Amino acid sequence: MTRYGDSVLIRLLIAIVALAPLPFGANRPWAWMLMGALVGVLLLAWAVKVALDPTGPAVSIGSVWPLLALFGAVIAWEIVQILPFTPESWQHPIWRSAAALLGRPLDGSISVVPFATGSAILRLLTYGGIFWIAMQSCRATRDAHAVFLTLAIVGLLYAAYGLGVEFTGARTILWFEKERYLDDLTSTFEYKNAYATYAGLGAVCAVGLLLKGMEDLAGRDFGKRETRRLAITWLAERGWLHGMAALLTLTGLLLSHSRAGLLCTGVALFALLMAARCIRGPRIPLLGPATTALVVAFAGFIAISGGTVLDRLANTEVEADVRPLIYDATMTAIADAPWVGTGAGTFAEVFSLYHPPAIYTRVLQAHESYLENALELGIPGAVVLTLALAGPAMICLVGIRRRRRNALYPCIGVAASVLVGLHASVDFTLQIPAVAATYALIMGAACSQSWSTRNGNEG
Repeated sequence: MTRYGDSVLIRLLIAIVALAPLPFGANRPWAWMLMGALVGVLLLAWAVKVALDPTGPAVSIGSVWPLLALFGAVIAWEIVQILPFTPESWQHPIWRSAAALLGRPLDGSISVVPFATGSAILRLLTYGGIFWIAMQSCRATRDAHAVFLTLAIVGLLYAAYGLGVEFTGARTILWFEKERYLDDLTSTFEYKNAYATYAGLGAVCAVGLLLKGMEDLAGRDFGKRETRRLAITWLAERGWLHGMAALLTLTGLLLSHSRAGLLCTGVALFALLMAARCIRGPRIPLLGPATTALVVAFAGFIAISGGTVLDRLANTEVEADVRPLIYDATMTAIADAPWVGTGAGTFAEVFSLYHPPAIYTRVLQAHESYLENALELGIPGAVVLTLALAGPAMICLVGIRRRRRNALYPCIGVAASVLVGLHASVDFTLQIPAVAATYALIMGAACSQSWSTRNGNEG
């Protein structure tokens, strides 16, 4: 019954996350709130299941308590930011200015917009819930495999849709007219960089599954030549689906013309291959040729389909880019509240107080998530959040060396972390709910497979 319950939970969770990109990457309040509500129901179901199970959770609290402590500290601090009884010296000066203007006292807070901070808390709890359910429900290899296989196939489908729109010249997202990036492939996302990160995650899953098929052959004592023959046969008979998923997803990524997305995905795939070389088990067949083929294929993709990307990489003028101006203004804002921040989710409102005259449009994101977190949470809070997000990647790194079987799953987690971690330094793609939810699902499954199943619920 417990095993069946885990499978039901993870499949429902997979369905929720797989559908998240459909409504503009879930970047609408109703979309991410619905996702949060559904994840909350699954968390409640998991809690009931654990309460009725005498063996306790699949992964014990003791195994991940540092990660829970860091995540809990971030949530607790964001709650403090919206409370009205914090010391007045902590509260943002805008509250005192508003009270003076209105001629009456106001209950101030650290957060400039408490409602926005409350929304940010709900989103973060949703992603944490996705990670938690996935980690607890993917101890069985087949459940973890279902996560990565589904994300690879779903990535293929979203890429196929985007390619269809691109080649027909429709310039639509579903039945809505595009408002931006008219000449770039965005699939069901509004922002090309957000789609690029999502496509990169799908490609990492697809390539990881190709390597997983090779890993399954590595432990068999067939001899080097026979093992290679079996590997080629597997690629032709069963691995073609993973190969097609990687091919179409990378094509969609290239046609998004996202410079950062292309480069970060390339680095992530290279990290995946390097992580696979560190597995303690038998040598994965064809890993060397696969590495060479991947590098050549990636270069070929750029040469054939990535002309616009190369042009932008070659011709981008830093002076014409407004990002340095955004970064400078953001750092000035950070310096005014370095310890307590201005409230999670309040960047747009706070930045308007520091808006450089040279920028003629409203700035909604810092295009650098680490800077944005430092502004909103304060430097200490941003550091804790970064450590909380890095924690699952560290679990996967340890899992690569700990496990002899199924070590490719934590390798996928490491590669996914490299991708989103790098892209977060130049854009805000991890702030798009569908991207964050997909990453949380990948990391939950990857971390769950970082412990040997022989260790029971202790991992």
